[in-house]
Amino acid sequence: MKRIFRVGPGTVLALIAGAGLLIANRNAIGVRPQPEVEHIPAIHSAPLKLWKPEPKLIIDHKAEIKLSAGQTKRIASLSAAWGRERVNLEGEMSAAATGANAGMAQAQPGHAVPAAQLTSGLRDYSALSREYDARRRRYWDDALSLLNRAQRERIEQIHARGTIERRP
Repeated sequence: MKRIFRVGPGTVLALIAGAGLLIANRNAIGVRPQPEVEHIPAIHSAPLKLWKPEPKLIIDHKAEIKLSAGQTKRIASLSAAWGRERVNLEGEMSAAATGANAGMAQAQPGHAVPAAQLTSGLRDYSALSREYDARRRRYWDDALSLLNRAQRERIEQIHARGTIERRP
């Protein structure tokens, strides 16, 4: 028995729609020409400044803001305490990021990772990141509270100068 291939109206419509999509999206198929990009030299040759301040910024500029010996000692103590806490938090954040990456690594090549899996994997990291920033801010505020008004104004100018230099 001989099979006859029939083309019905649904097949014709599908072929016309497919051809229309191919024509409309011809730039999306194949290799797109790459625009010419000229080399732009780096704007900053110096290392980037600290965006969010830490007590160490005050210690680094102690002569400029005229810290007393007592202020220097107390702020150095805060800076050391923050340094220890920062190392612990960064370790926890690294472990959380590694755990999130492990979940993504289990995905099969060529298959997308479900959004729910990404979200749950990064939840711990996001919470730790917020905690890190809150603690950093607390140490900064504690250090600022040890300064007089003129010293605070000067360190704010120094910090503003650093953040302006960092911005593109």
